[in-house]
Amino acid sequence: MNAATNVLPFAAQATGAAAWLEAHFGKNIAWGPLAVGLVGVLAVAAILVCWAIVRWQQHRSKKPMDHPWRLLRELAQAHGLRRSEERLLHQIVRRYGIEPPARLLLEPERFQTAASDELFQRERQVILHLKNRLFDVR
Repeated sequence: MNAATNVLPFAAQATGAAAWLEAHFGKNIAWGPLAVGLVGVLAVAAILVCWAIVRWQQHRSKKPMDHPWRLLRELAQAHGLRRSEERLLHQIVRRYGIEPPARLLLEPERFQTAASDELFQRERQVILHLKNRLFDVR
């Protein structure tokens, strides 16, 4: 028996898998160096994945939560708007230089102005529908 043969059965006992291994492979499991190496590589890979997830979440939490465009996006999602409708809101905000962007959702007259704009003639019906939906105009 070499060191690799002695290490893995103890690791299996520590994880509670010893009974399963014994039932399926018997008491004398011949673990070669390749199997031990594979287990080591998988363990390192799992640790790296966990580390990457933690780093990503830390990075994400450092981003400013009061970003004006993010607020517009969250409000659009809260109103159940589709992504295409949200893009249209972004176009209107950029066209008229509305600051902060979420202010668009407080001023129904901006939708009327955009609907009559030559640039938005193809989206006129969608803009008016959004106005009615967001401001409950009947």
